[in-house]
Amino acid sequence: MPPAKSTTRSLEGTDRDPTQHQPFRSYDWESSPSGPEWGRVTLWLTPDHHSKSPTPWSADLDVACRDLARLMREGFFWSAANIVPEEGYVLHDLGPDVSPEWFKVARVWRLVDRQQRTGETAPLWTGRLMVDFRDLDRLKTFRIQDLSVNDVSRAWAWNADNRVVYDFSHAKPGHYVNCIYDDMPLRGWWPYPKLEDGQTYQEEENGRWKDPSVPNGQL
Repeated sequence: MPPAKSTTRSLEGTDRDPTQHQPFRSYDWESSPSGPEWGRVTLWLTPDHHSKSPTPWSADLDVACRDLARLMREGFFWSAANIVPEEGYVLHDLGPDVSPEWFKVARVWRLVDRQQRTGETAPLWTGRLMVDFRDLDRLKTFRIQDLSVNDVSRAWAWNADNRVVYDFSHAKPGHYVNCIYDDMPLRGWWPYPKLEDGQTYQEEENGRWKDPSVPNGQL
């Protein structure tokens, strides 16, 4: 009988056994909202926002987070360092219900927040990144490092009640709303709004971020 698969491992991967698949731990809050702070984020990415023909790839990032407002305040940061290698896989023969007909294969990555926070054991967020390709050759040479926040074409965030609280569209100038923090500049992979030249982030005592050009007391 083969050894039982581990259901947990350290975020640093120091207990990883390269000879054995080790499914990453699933957290209850991922699929079962347990409070008003819970939320989901979806990003659509493309290498060319204005192309009229099929692009080489198309990406979809779906994220579950324990505290959506906090993810906005602290910024949404991720890179190849957030990959859980054992959870990656390939999808073949994508159907029309999964992807446009010109995309035939997809690669899927599991991502997890690795930032260490005092007194916290569960990550703030976990996610699944799926990138569609026309063929396997393009899939094999693609790396997460090829992605940029500038590739984000659409972005949404939903609260625990499944209500849209953030909506952004690159194709429609001015198509943006943040029902939690209005026009507060957001960091990391939030596509909009961003700081303008010369601006810096300042954190207030209540945990909100403010634009230093705005007078005190006005958010």
